[in-house]
Amino acid sequence: MVGVLLLGIHAFFAAPQYPMAARAGAAALGTLAFAVIQRTTTKHLPFLAVVAVTQYVFFGFPVFKARRLVGVGGPIPISETSLTYAVWAVVLFLVVVLITARMAKRIGEWLSPVVRRLFPDPRSLTGSFMVRAFSVFSIGLLVVAWFVGVKGRESTSLATVASLVAAEQLIQTILYRDWHATKSPISRAWFFGYTAAASIAGLLTGMLGLALFPWLAALVLGWQLSGRLSTRAIALMFLAFVVLTPAKHLYRQQVWRGGDVAISQRFDVWTAAVEQSWSSDRKTSGHVDAAADRLSALLFVAQAIEWVPRNVGHSGSSRWKLIPMSYIPRFLWPEKPDLTRAYNGEYALSFGLQTEMGIRSTALNLPHVLDGYWAYGWWGVIAVGVIIGGLVGFYEGLFDPANPVLHALGMTYLFKMHAEGHVGLFFTGVPQIFLVSLAIMWFLWAARMFVPVR
Repeated sequence: MVGVLLLGIHAFFAAPQYPMAARAGAAALGTLAFAVIQRTTTKHLPFLAVVAVTQYVFFGFPVFKARRLVGVGGPIPISETSLTYAVWAVVLFLVVVLITARMAKRIGEWLSPVVRRLFPDPRSLTGSFMVRAFSVFSIGLLVVAWFVGVKGRESTSLATVASLVAAEQLIQTILYRDWHATKSPISRAWFFGYTAAASIAGLLTGMLGLALFPWLAALVLGWQLSGRLSTRAIALMFLAFVVLTPAKHLYRQQVWRGGDVAISQRFDVWTAAVEQSWSSDRKTSGHVDAAADRLSALLFVAQAIEWVPRNVGHSGSSRWKLIPMSYIPRFLWPEKPDLTRAYNGEYALSFGLQTEMGIRSTALNLPHVLDGYWAYGWWGVIAVGVIIGGLVGFYEGLFDPANPVLHALGMTYLFKMHAEGHVGLFFTGVPQIFLVSLAIMWFLWAARMFVPVR
């Protein structure tokens, strides 16, 4: 019934540039996403649900608005056939992910008890002074990481290490479970204080994802442990996204390129940016369209299907072979290849979307389906589905929310996952996150012997 309803909605309300077959594919994506959500329970972290919903948001929902792709040489024409193939390529990818994840989930469930025994029992940290003290330290590290690493879009070793050790979702989950177990007003205030502080620190960098992720994590935690999903909170986050998206560019121009701006002044810059963007002559619908465009990646996949291999040859697995190198610290290998350049930069240059100068300041995302198709055509799409489906299914089986340790660790991996990004993003930082989380948990457990729990 839902599938028929979605098919009707997409058939009648999609933009004219999309043929009926493409609209049917978008409806199929929506139906698959709905089916995954219906089967998602609080017994597992929603890795598959996040992947499924992301596919529809980035590759199915865009059919409702007419768009054109513009490269360095002007508008890039894309045929209706390529648009249709692009949508169904994502459908194929998602089906492969769901099939593979079901098998990989069993492996994760089998290894879950083994991983659990590597960590201390975090229930002994309930109400721990050290956890709260570390949360303050974590906010300080986030400020260092984001204000050093995000400004100018330049990644630094200091920013990477600081962000990793801050363990934002790990600490946030421990604080939430503390509040959920004790029902203490102090624990509640500490959790929301940490969440708000992390969100504000992210907002002041000009990166909306960093500002919204803490609240999304709070939403997931509330659903996992209380069985409640606040539609009001979802609506408020969506409203914030729509309001702030057009203003963020004005904010970045002043903060990123205008020299050092004090933290106290950044609130004023945000206020001025919002007022300027929404009080200009530009129509309100234009701002909403800008927010929608931010969540559209369908045309990029369609361009790849149109161009490969006629204009751009198949790349093979050269990019994927670089993934293991990402685990080697740069201080041990100063000449380590830049994965952002190898993936996003080469993609933007090869497909005429950016200039050499442009990729130095802005990284254009390489979608996973495009990554696979560019590598090996339709077989590449299937291969990417198997790889990502295997990893996501393994995570869903491994991180049992009933266990506080695995729940906290799983939340960290859930919010480090770029569900619309290229294959490399799914593997970046995987062992580092595990080892740092292991060290933090044992440190907090050991510190309780020297500092009173209450």
